[in-house]
Amino acid sequence: MSVTHRTADGSLSMPNPIHAVPGGWLATWVLQIMPVFFLVGGYADLVGWQRAQERGTTAGRFVRSRLRRLLWPTAVWALIWLAGELIASALPGPHRWMWQWFPGYLTPQ
Repeated sequence: MSVTHRTADGSLSMPNPIHAVPGGWLATWVLQIMPVFFLVGGYADLVGWQRAQERGTTAGRFVRSRLRRLLWPTAVWALIWLAGELIASALPGPHRWMWQWFPGYLTPQ
């Protein structure tokens, strides 16, 4: 429910309006998606691990496979972002990096 924004003086603000919304604390117990995400992700990993064990896959190989599937898309995204930043910095005129425009972008929410 937080809306990250810059205040008039340019500082980063991440207010939490739960105390101002009647019943807001109760809504967070019902509307939060992260617990469901972790529950479903954990179940999917358990099923994947059980299937890997049936095929005789070692724990190390299973973890390496999962990491590879997570890290390649992340690396591609990071390289594209970095390339865009470098191109923007090479263009004429002032350049501000993404984390200067919006440091909250790199802050886990």
